[in-house]
Amino acid sequence: MTIEADQRTLEADLSAQRPLLWINPERGRSGFGPGAGAGEPLDEHDFTAACAAWVRMQGLFRALFPEAVGAPGIASPLDPLAPAMLPATLDAEGAGRVFVKRDDQLAVAGSIKARGGFFEVVSHAFAIACEAGLLHPEQPYEALLDAPVRAFLATRRLMVASTGNLGLSVGLIGRALGFAVEVHMSRDAKAWKKARLRAAGARVIEHASDYISAVHAAAAEAASDPASHFVDDERSTALFLGYAAAAPELVRQLGESGVALEAGDPLMVHVPCGIGGAPGGIAFGLSCLLGAQVHAFFAEPVAAPCMLAQLLVPAAKEGAQERLRSVYDYGLDGRTEADGLAVTQASRLVAGLMRPRLAGLYTVRDERLLAHVARLWHGAGMRLEPSAVAGLEGPGRLVTDPAAQGWRAALGGKAVLARATHVVWATGGSLVPEATFSAWLDAGADAG
Repeated sequence: MTIEADQRTLEADLSAQRPLLWINPERGRSGFGPGAGAGEPLDEHDFTAACAAWVRMQGLFRALFPEAVGAPGIASPLDPLAPAMLPATLDAEGAGRVFVKRDDQLAVAGSIKARGGFFEVVSHAFAIACEAGLLHPEQPYEALLDAPVRAFLATRRLMVASTGNLGLSVGLIGRALGFAVEVHMSRDAKAWKKARLRAAGARVIEHASDYISAVHAAAAEAASDPASHFVDDERSTALFLGYAAAAPELVRQLGESGVALEAGDPLMVHVPCGIGGAPGGIAFGLSCLLGAQVHAFFAEPVAAPCMLAQLLVPAAKEGAQERLRSVYDYGLDGRTEADGLAVTQASRLVAGLMRPRLAGLYTVRDERLLAHVARLWHGAGMRLEPSAVAGLEGPGRLVTDPAAQGWRAALGGKAVLARATHVVWATGGSLVPEATFSAWLDAGADAG
């Protein structure tokens, strides 16, 4: 079959909402690691600086949230996953080892967005306090708690658009530092997330439109006020680097769990993908540390595969002035129970950074997500939301899907796959109200 025929089949499956697996043909074409793409907006020095800043921020987080943030700071466990919890029946040789990265247990915000959102807001607060002459760059981040600084931050606004978790992250850290916070919520945002933001003192602006429309509305509002800062999920390098700073934490935990990364065996990382910032940052950070050894896969709902829609555009046709591809171009509506992934258009910044790094991407039906929620709760006591379990599809897909046959052969076949380590990134769920979670369990039982 020709490349053109493969593309037509892939796009037909995309439009029909058939689950699919796509292997990225551009991965590694310009090398691996931090310099994998020429003329990129970020490099290894940015990553290294972000990792160091993230470590220094932990003292501030402990001071702001003393009851929630312990000695490790904003960090999450890495838990082994029993083979019985995988959705596909795989023998031990085929699956390799599987772990779950529990960002659902991140302190305060309860999702992966605590990484990027906290990093950007603290970075912005410190920068503007320095510009105002209230702090100097050598001071610790805890100096943001000084009374004159807090009084200054109270005169400033933060704005963000969100389907839920990013808004929670920015709202909670922003209000803790004293900012006025406004969160533009799309039609897909859950009522309980809006309520939690309002309880923290954030202003919630509700939109009947999709997420991208909410982003543009928030950006326009911020542009009219010089005292405001817009946390831009589409274009923010600070958000992206905050997520990337999770890479050293994972690598350390894998070593503590007995995974000998120095042996060179492949590391497969499966991350749910909405607009792309969080999974893209993680893939970028791990690529900086491990190069070709890491194989990052994104997981998207069949109704909202916005990153796949963009990456199917050949790189030669993707210019700064070209229109971003949308799921609407494939007749999809972007509606999914996985509210954190209900995004119709990917980040151009992330799509560009992922072209030489991403190993592939797969799509998942909502009923599968709900079945995974129920399976992990009843079998492993993991309380996750639908958007957080999308990566659970990955280990089985890579071993069994015919679309991965060439990839498996290039990797070294079954013997190499048997030595692989899989990390499924669980992005959120610990703050979900009981009634909502119970409804998911009932739906998951029916779907399973």
